[in-house]
Amino acid sequence: MGPDLRVSVPRSGDADPPKADGPPSDWFGVAEGDAPTTGLDRIASRGVIVAVVALMALVTAATIWAQRGVGDLAGSARSHVRAVQAAEASSADFAAAGTVAARRKAVERSAARLAPLEPGAGVLAARAAVAAERRALARPSAKAQRAAGARLTAALDRLSRNQRAAAATALRRLDSKQGVAWDLTLAAFPGRLIVLALLFVLLTSNRRRARAGSDAKLAHLEKAATTDPLTGLRNRRTFDDDLEQALAKGRVCLVMLDLDGLKQTNDRLGHAVGDERIRAVSAALRTADTSAPGYRLGGDEFAAILAGSGADAGHRFGHRVQNAMRVQHGGAGPSVAVGVAVGEQRSSADDLIRRADLALLAAKRMASQIRVHSPELDIATLETRGGRRQSDLAAALAAAVDAKDGDGYEHSNTVAELAAGIAEFVGLDRQEVERVRLAGLLHDVGYIDVDDAIFAKDEPPTEAEWDELASHAEHGARILERCGFGEIATWVRHHHERVDGEGYPDGFAGDAIPLEARILHVADAYEAMTRGRSYQPRMTAEEALAELERLAGAQFDPQCVAALRRSTALPQAA
Repeated sequence: MGPDLRVSVPRSGDADPPKADGPPSDWFGVAEGDAPTTGLDRIASRGVIVAVVALMALVTAATIWAQRGVGDLAGSARSHVRAVQAAEASSADFAAAGTVAARRKAVERSAARLAPLEPGAGVLAARAAVAAERRALARPSAKAQRAAGARLTAALDRLSRNQRAAAATALRRLDSKQGVAWDLTLAAFPGRLIVLALLFVLLTSNRRRARAGSDAKLAHLEKAATTDPLTGLRNRRTFDDDLEQALAKGRVCLVMLDLDGLKQTNDRLGHAVGDERIRAVSAALRTADTSAPGYRLGGDEFAAILAGSGADAGHRFGHRVQNAMRVQHGGAGPSVAVGVAVGEQRSSADDLIRRADLALLAAKRMASQIRVHSPELDIATLETRGGRRQSDLAAALAAAVDAKDGDGYEHSNTVAELAAGIAEFVGLDRQEVERVRLAGLLHDVGYIDVDDAIFAKDEPPTEAEWDELASHAEHGARILERCGFGEIATWVRHHHERVDGEGYPDGFAGDAIPLEARILHVADAYEAMTRGRSYQPRMTAEEALAELERLAGAQFDPQCVAALRRSTALPQAA
């Protein structure tokens, strides 16, 4: 199948399903099955905290009230005692005063004693009696002085008796109040300790609950980072780590699986159907062996690690997966290819994956679609620089591609010879020329993964079909990497890049594109134009060269186009 000469062919979508439009059920960071703190829990916790604080405030307020009551009663008792002292001292002064002058002095001292007292009835009566005594002493009437003196003595006696009784009552109340205050003080101290302990327990409980919620969120985020969201299987990142750890402990049987036709299912039936088939494979993996961890490595690629097992266990595992798929789909379900390889303790994880991939590639060509890796599949044992056995493999792959396209062996072989001729004229050494020749033979190997129906059409491909055709560069590179072709895989990946950066799959431009890939691009385009298709007229050699020269500097490398003209020995058109 020759390349199209459009400005750019977009990269094909891979087999991964589209992302869901809405957030997942556990979008807010709490995995299903966790018991996070709810709004009601938080309200209840706050209510308990408020109640504890209120209780503590009530105990404190009661203690303060009791202490304040004691203070008030003590002040009242002191006031009554001072009144008694003032009345008794004044009575003694008046009793000792024998002259008018002495009585006048006693009146002044008594007035001074009564002035600071609280103005109760007795105190006011005593003050009035003192004032009457002062007025009587100011007159020469002895009778008036005796009457005023008697009244003053009586007022002071009443004041003394009343204040003494009031003081006794205040002291009794003070004693009772002090007992209550003391009891409250004694109760308040352990009460505060209990309240503080309750508050501490509550805060600690809340902190633990919050920490548990955070741990649950972290666990969920960790799970999300290590699992495939569509299937719940572990993802590629986890697979690499788990495989390394398993190999460090002992023997490992690695099972690689590939869901056939997922891209076509997505295109024809929709991604919803494709998603269901992906989930069916994940369910089959779990059913096959509940103890073996399953992984989704990519769109249609899966794996299982059977620790401590051999090839027989992997073969049986593959059969169980295939049987589970048949049961789920009534015998008419999608097929799953299975590749099995075994690695010994501390062997290379990359080498084990490569061998399992080789077995998987071989399984796709078998009726049972299960293949255990064996030495004859190990391309690493082949000569790596154009050796006979690697050349035979390349020829077999090229023949398979050309047979798929319906043109026998001509296209791949012709591109190989054209690419070798260009390589010679751009100055590559003989060894590199042979490697470019091999790359030309293998440049379209990615078409193995393209739907056969596209090649059988007599009309131009649709946009969706163009996308699938354009994916062959990436698929081919992946196949060649697995088969140990090294740099040739890189050249094949980039043999549809354009020098202006408008090509695919990576949009490389200029010298960022390997020279060998630019050579393949020119050789492939020239062969396609001169061969023609049912929907694309065949060009003459000169017409094809003229078209390449017209597009040189934009789509094609001018140096490679000039080298092609020299290698074909055709003079440039005027």
